[in-house]
Amino acid sequence: MPVINIEKAMVHLRVDEDTGGDVLAKLNSAEDKAAQYLNRFFYATAAAWTEAISLTLNQLNYELVKYKESCDAANLVADPVSRNMLLSAAENLKKEAQRNTKMAMQGIVINPSIEAAVLLILGSLYENREDETNTTVNELPKGALWLLDPYRLDLGV
Repeated sequence: MPVINIEKAMVHLRVDEDTGGDVLAKLNSAEDKAAQYLNRFFYATAAAWTEAISLTLNQLNYELVKYKESCDAANLVADPVSRNMLLSAAENLKKEAQRNTKMAMQGIVINPSIEAAVLLILGSLYENREDETNTTVNELPKGALWLLDPYRLDLGV
């Protein structure tokens, strides 16, 4: 369920109805893209953020138990190639759970800049439903980058 309500998104897009859930799907995608760019999740309220942290920590604990079980099972496999594939798959799931936990812990309550950026991304997704041959695939609208950059974390080296 998106943080930005569907009615606001439809007004932004100037559409009367969401036929087949197209706007909702694109809104979810726009919010996900913004969160991935920020390296943190955003929430409608502080209470929603607090709840998400609790749920994410519980999920992390569950994934760590599953990781140990998967590693134990993989180590019983005689074939080294198969064993390494299983260990690698378990490691990837653990890393994903750790990243989701970090993104939740470093979350932020949505603000007008993040909302505007998501709506710009949504507009781009809605208007450009086909592959674009003259732009970079991972390119966000310039206005969205400008609005999101102050809230971005963990840029790396």
